[in-house]
Amino acid sequence: MRQFKILFASILGNTLEYYEFSIFAVFAIQIGQAFFPSHDSVNQILLTLALFGAGFLSRPLGSAIFGHIGDKLGRKRSLLLTITGMSVATFGIGFMPSYDTIGILAPISLLMLRLLQGLFIGGEGAGSAVYVLEHRMKMNRNVVGGFLITSNVSGIIIASIVGLIITKTVGLDQTTWRYAFIAGGVAGVIISYMRLTLPESERFNELSDAEKHKVPLVELFTKYWKQMLVVVSFAGFSSGVSYIIKGYLSVHFQKFMNLSPDTSFLLLMYTTVIFAILPPFCGMLSTKYTYRKLLRVTSILIIFLYVPIFILISTPNYYALIAGLTLMAVLAASVLTPTYIYFSDLFPTSLRYSGVAVSFNIGITLIGGFTPVMSTFLINTTKLSYSPALYIIALAVIYLVLESYMHKRIEYFK
Repeated sequence: MRQFKILFASILGNTLEYYEFSIFAVFAIQIGQAFFPSHDSVNQILLTLALFGAGFLSRPLGSAIFGHIGDKLGRKRSLLLTITGMSVATFGIGFMPSYDTIGILAPISLLMLRLLQGLFIGGEGAGSAVYVLEHRMKMNRNVVGGFLITSNVSGIIIASIVGLIITKTVGLDQTTWRYAFIAGGVAGVIISYMRLTLPESERFNELSDAEKHKVPLVELFTKYWKQMLVVVSFAGFSSGVSYIIKGYLSVHFQKFMNLSPDTSFLLLMYTTVIFAILPPFCGMLSTKYTYRKLLRVTSILIIFLYVPIFILISTPNYYALIAGLTLMAVLAASVLTPTYIYFSDLFPTSLRYSGVAVSFNIGITLIGGFTPVMSTFLINTTKLSYSPALYIIALAVIYLVLESYMHKRIEYFK
């Protein structure tokens, strides 16, 4: 029961934070209409997606702050701060006046709150994974890693469901989308209380004061920069694959395929449900074949299959569309499942929170987080439906080359 409580509370908090962070993309069109001038609808979407990407700019700073707290004072204390802060920022977005009310202050204030969201989530996803994996659980470690990925994706599923419920009940306008943010803030208060009752990580408790570094980041950048490079490249690639689904598909369906919001939400929900169900099963596969082999095979498949996938999801034929989305979800689950275990094994306990969080968030910030706006820009510029796939393929190639070179030059920690 103790292990179940640790896993459940961590996963629930992680799910909520990713819901709060991703609901922004689900309502990108409506948020653009509320916070930017109405004379150019394409610019509204591009500016909103740019703000979505801007939320990633503060993630490295957040990972450094909360990684430092997690490595010096404990994982639990850091995770309490991240869930509380994220909920406050989400409340703020829900209540922020629109452009029609306060003019240019509206997008500026929205940017500030989005940066705050990025700051807090910078310490959450990687931190909660480190916290769970540092407990000696009886469950298969790779399957636990799969459940952690499932919790991330489940936040997107809930965001899609909330979007569909709002659309069907009160309709979408410049006010109703706010209900999704307010609900997330309320849930955050409840989960903050749940986290108060959790124990500290077992491996962190085993560290002596002498083993804890005065400034973890200094030690990290001087002695573990090779590991950091591998994590940055993989985080950029894997988050790019993830944010094609989380941040771009809704815009692709509504803006470039002219599908209704209802249909768009349903297709996004279908894709994310498949994406969420598969990671524990992929965890079983990575136990049998090792996560490194699973990652290499999946990355190669993405290189060869991503252009055909985008051609399929850009066709009006629903059978082809569903086939493309299914394949996209399977590949995303396969490449993301080993993420946290892979990253955790690259750093010692005394630097693990900072090492995983900082490297992971640098990769997302510099590479993966701008996938939605890059995808929109590429299609708008080239008029090629498959152009976003070329960006993902380039990221896969970079990761494979770097990982192959670094594999025998770095130490792994179990």
